[in-house]
Amino acid sequence: MKNKILLVEGDVDNKNRLVRFFAERDFSMTAVNSEENGLLLMKYIHFDVAIVEFCENGKPADTICKEIRDHADKTGLILMCSHQSPDIERKARQFAPAFYFVKPVNLDDLYAVVLRLFEIKWKKQQQVKNYSEK
Repeated sequence: MKNKILLVEGDVDNKNRLVRFFAERDFSMTAVNSEENGLLLMKYIHFDVAIVEFCENGKPADTICKEIRDHADKTGLILMCSHQSPDIERKARQFAPAFYFVKPVNLDDLYAVVLRLFEIKWKKQQQVKNYSEK
């Protein structure tokens, strides 16, 4: 199974840090710097997991989160935000992400959530496979 991760992150340093971290663990990550670029890629590529910077300069990334939620059975959503605010967190939770992080993100914690999303996806595929073989 090919595991594809989309990263939508406006901070170049953080984007490079995340890409390098996942590359060292043999994961392929496609990184873009804006919600618009992420939406464009999602038209052509299916991603198993999307890690999205939810609020850049106070502007939530609602459009891409809604698109991902519309395909929730296919793409796991992880949100990151540069600051903690009850309003932002409440808005983020409406998209039912697998997890919500406040930056700076602990990479080991992020990795654990990504692995868990891949495990859930794999188990669902095994259930479908087993059911279809009966």
